[in-house]
Amino acid sequence: MEKERNPCFRPYPGTLVAERVGIVAERTTARTLSFDEQIDAAKKLKDLLDVDVLTQEDFDIKKREIMGF
Repeated sequence: MEKERNPCFRPYPGTLVAERVGIVAERTTARTLSFDEQIDAAKKLKDLLDVDVLTQEDFDIKKREIMGF
């Protein structure tokens, strides 16, 4: 069963929501984050996904950037 989207959610055109809320500034990559920082950032992104602030696509993109995949 798919979760119902928040009707008030409107993504910013041309930008990822994760960048707007400051999870990862200036396209930080795994090369500049410690392992613990990578895990913390991924958990924050997951929390935002769970409350429908991020789309699955935004989550996947940012997670790959953070973890260096």
